[in-house]
Amino acid sequence: LLSGIFLGLTTFVKTITFPLIFLLLLPFFIIHLKKNHTILKIIVSLLLFLTAALAPITERLKNNIQQYNTFSLTSQVGTHLAYWVTPTILCYIKNINREDAINIVNTEVEKKISKEMNFYEESKILTNISFSFLKEIKYLDLVYIWSRASLLNLITPSILLDKKVRNLPHPSFYSVSEPLEWLNKLFINSNYYNYLFIIFIASFASLFVLLSLFLGPIFLFKKDKFICIVTIVYIMYFLLITGPVLSPKYIVPLLPCLFLYQAITLSKLLEWKDFLLSRK
Repeated sequence: LLSGIFLGLTTFVKTITFPLIFLLLLPFFIIHLKKNHTILKIIVSLLLFLTAALAPITERLKNNIQQYNTFSLTSQVGTHLAYWVTPTILCYIKNINREDAINIVNTEVEKKISKEMNFYEESKILTNISFSFLKEIKYLDLVYIWSRASLLNLITPSILLDKKVRNLPHPSFYSVSEPLEWLNKLFINSNYYNYLFIIFIASFASLFVLLSLFLGPIFLFKKDKFICIVTIVYIMYFLLITGPVLSPKYIVPLLPCLFLYQAITLSKLLEWKDFLLSRK
């Protein structure tokens, strides 16, 4: 019941978590089965969770169904796909800058969107336009771009989210198509050196994050296979919907899982240290 309430409140603020309300029914069902609960108790528990999770968003969902004939909570999906995901991919594939990529998207948008459309109709058109571009891209290229951005978002130092750090002069993450090109701008422009210094220091923490992404799931799998699979699926869900867009802010929903992996890794490293010291 409490988990449903908190997830519902989270969804009310961040609609990106809306699908999790339904996706989490399966792991909850498995957990109850493992605890040998009766079918009646399982059904009641899942209904309580679903009711508690949907309660904070019921009014918004009802209004969207009545006024816009949609079950969506937000009209931002199309905007994210058309003006963030698609331009990022076009920049890489066509070797152009972000402005040119957005102009390519806008050329198609102007043909299909009219002023009479509501926000949700526009979102649907933007989504279709985005998928029409993505269908022309080779699957291997899509996998590479998505995987590269996912890894960089995972290991990017969280300190870059700090307001004071973000206010330091630095090139935009979205202005270039290649991460190495972005780093090169930091090196060649002296105005960016303070930001570069922070990245250099914070990168040592990123090495530990990278290590924990490898060791954490391995040891968690040995301890509890089910929880390990749930955390991996949870991470993959957010990486999938984030797309190839680079930004430190996309790590925020993943922090609970990352902290778990890091705690496990740190615990194992301390065990190994004690073992090595005991052999001396």
